[in-house]
Amino acid sequence: MRIVLDTNVVIDALASRAPWNAEAEEIFLMVSGCTRSLFIAVSILLLNIYQHIYKRRIRQSTQ
Repeated sequence: MRIVLDTNVVIDALASRAPWNAEAEEIFLMVSGCTRSLFIAVSILLLNIYQHIYKRRIRQSTQ
């Protein structure tokens, strides 16, 4: 089975965004059993990195 993840699923799992994080994390756990293939677009990873850096800068500027 092949699984292609949407941007929001990746963000939900990595950022622990409730209430969707439980289902998103379950998908990652299924793939860790090596019985399925997971595909994520490179643009999704870059978007997540950008958002993480942006949020950190906002937090630092408000302190």
